[in-house]
Amino acid sequence: MTVSFYGFVAGEARLTVSVLTGVFVGWVIVKLRVPQRALGKIGPLVCRCGLHPDLVVALALSLGTSRVATGMIASAYEKGDLDRDETVFGTLLLSFPGYLHRWVGTFGASVGLAGTAGALYALSLLLRSVVRFAFFLHLLVRARKSFSSCAVQWEKEKPVPPLWPMIKKTLPWGWGAFALVYWVMPIIEPYFYRLGSSVPPVLLSVALAGIAHNTAALAAAGAGLSAGALSVGDAVFALLLGNLLGTFSRVIRQNLAFWAGVFPGRILVSLMLWHIGTLVPLMVLWVFIAAFFCEVV
Repeated sequence: MTVSFYGFVAGEARLTVSVLTGVFVGWVIVKLRVPQRALGKIGPLVCRCGLHPDLVVALALSLGTSRVATGMIASAYEKGDLDRDETVFGTLLLSFPGYLHRWVGTFGASVGLAGTAGALYALSLLLRSVVRFAFFLHLLVRARKSFSSCAVQWEKEKPVPPLWPMIKKTLPWGWGAFALVYWVMPIIEPYFYRLGSSVPPVLLSVALAGIAHNTAALAAAGAGLSAGALSVGDAVFALLLGNLLGTFSRVIRQNLAFWAGVFPGRILVSLMLWHIGTLVPLMVLWVFIAAFFCEVV
């Protein structure tokens, strides 16, 4: 990752537009009572399932754009419609519908670039997302409020917090997080490369390509398979290893920078802990399973 002051300013500008768009559209959705209009009388009944109706609407929105859905959840939290756990776990639920929307294209590209290994890799990523989604859904359902409490909360009219104070309170977090990512990650990334020093060269090339981009890793795996240097099992292991090595870079760039610009600090900390605390162990488990079955280690 090359860095420059121009790239930093351009990145901060893009982040600002992204955060402002997500917060504004989410705020408008809450202000216009879109969830109440969309679900109508069904809203209180949804409470029986353990999900707040606002989260149902957010999940539907995330099929199109998870950032608008995240902005809606942030506004609902500021309004007092969602409590801390509903905000944290509801936001983490959004990643699955958004990923499901992209996964069809990912699967096609994976098969095209790496054949059977690419298909197994894409399916393993989907399964991992399903596991996390089910886990967070379980946490929400387990801690659900009583039906009457949720129904009353759903039907009660509450004032919508002003937009500008919410932006002024949260956007500086996003600017700071992006600055941290932009200037510090180039220093940290070489250490990720050193983690793979004991891995065979062909596997290492695929894994290191995964730090840069998923498509690059798939292309490298396809080349190794075509040359006979990799078996299908080896390729799946290398792809999953690269996915693991690039995790922290992606989490900071894709999640932290945006979440920090949308949620207050106390919510942000919980989001990051739950996100990383569930994602990384699952990724490590997937790598070990692949290593075991392909007898790499």
